Amino acid sequence: MVDWLILTLLILPCFGSQDAIVEYTDGGAYLTGTGYVDLNNPDPMTFLIEDFSKCTGRMTICYKSPEARLGNRICNPAYQQIDAIAYRNKAIMGFSFAEEGPNVRYTFAKESRFALKPDLSDGLFHFQILQLPEGCRIKVLGATDPNPKSTDADSLRTAKIVIYVLAGLAGLVLMIAILSVIYCLCLRQ
Repeated sequence: MVDWLILTLLILPCFGSQDAIVEYTDGGAYLTGTGYVDLNNPDPMTFLIEDFSKCTGRMTICYKSPEARLGNRICNPAYQQIDAIAYRNKAIMGFSFAEEGPNVRYTFAKESRFALKPDLSDGLFHFQILQLPEGCRIKVLGATDPNPKSTDADSLRTAKIVIYVLAGLAGLVLMIAILSVIYCLCLRQ
């Protein structure tokens, strides 16, 4: 029994949450680390790079596409690379961009010959994040967690606590009643 418990505790972290590489907010999801992540994301995929002028380093992000080029050596074979930012002219192949103050918004340009359609067969966008720039933040606009944490567990936990408190109070009242009967019967004689 103990062996299975130890084995389970050792294996569970391998199936860890994707939350370690994304931080969900009201307006989308910030990319905070590297790895694979699946996101509910409105079509077309849109990225916002905050404080663009402060970015240093490269951005290497790939998205799953049924049309991914086999010659792609950076991403997984089923993924298409979003070409790294050319910091001088702010262009990413397959994306249109718009400056919003210090931020730059990139929107997937379906009409571009460089834009390969994303694989949305299961309704999710699948990303492989290989490298993120420093000094700025990248937000996937409109993205939400495909596996939102359920509030049912919280309400069930609250209900259990209420039941335990009420049962404890009922037990206390019962104990006082029994002691009162014993006191009246035994000590009154």
